[in-house]
Amino acid sequence: MKKIKAQIMVIVLVLMSILSIIALSVTISSIRDKEEKTQNSQYQEYYSMGENMLLNFQQTISRTALNLIDNSIAVDIGSNVTADCNALNTLSKKCIFDNIDASLFDPQKTETLKSTVIIEDSLTITGFLAEKDKDIMLDIATATLPTKVRLSWTGSNSTAWNFTVDKTDYSSEKTIYNKGTTIFSTEVKNYTGSCMDYTSSIDGTDKTTVEITLKCANKMYLRIRPIMKVGTGVTIDLSVDNNTVPLMRTLTNTVVSNNTTNSDNPVVVLETKYLLIAQPLSLFDYVLRTESDLIK
Repeated sequence: MKKIKAQIMVIVLVLMSILSIIALSVTISSIRDKEEKTQNSQYQEYYSMGENMLLNFQQTISRTALNLIDNSIAVDIGSNVTADCNALNTLSKKCIFDNIDASLFDPQKTETLKSTVIIEDSLTITGFLAEKDKDIMLDIATATLPTKVRLSWTGSNSTAWNFTVDKTDYSSEKTIYNKGTTIFSTEVKNYTGSCMDYTSSIDGTDKTTVEITLKCANKMYLRIRPIMKVGTGVTIDLSVDNNTVPLMRTLTNTVVSNNTTNSDNPVVVLETKYLLIAQPLSLFDYVLRTESDLIK
């Protein structure tokens, strides 16, 4: 009889142990689920604020040259918030928006957030599609002299180019690049002018490079336009030799909580890139096409 009671006690203890383990597992799972839901909710709030900040920050600075961006920038994200900005180097700048009230995105929140935006400018663009008969316009008004612009593409006879420097006195200096007679009847592969010069070369892979040197003080814009008889555009690489004419801008926004006591707060990183060149409509500078000729 005693032996049977002992066995029953053992079975009861085993069952209680199993039930305790199950209850503990359910509790831990519930806590974990609650933490994950909290973190997901926080992440969505941080992401919403970060995205809003990035879009409005981009609209605020637009294509403004890095050295002309104020060290104190106000951005409207429901209410105005102001950043302290400092240059990291000649091509990048850091702007910190501190103590952003999270109630802008969730009235129930009392948390404050920190948004750090890094501006990075690039002097090169690779693999860019230059559309037929459409200008690529570079703002060269504040460029140091001389400034060199390098244009490269593959297919030496398939594309001619029109280069124009617009000046502050409303005049322009124009020239073309044309290899062979496929596009225009006269071959032009080098140029010397008062506001710009260019030289050209072709490597063994049929890649053409044109190096344009800008040299006049009253310059405003450099316009580059591909002229083609067939096709819709040509893929190019474009670069400049100094930081006064950046071509592309990257904005990276990192959003964190100012509550440093909680190590589980998420970190949200968002990034956007946009070109600093423009492609405006050209109403008066045109190419007349016939079945057999291009007339500039």
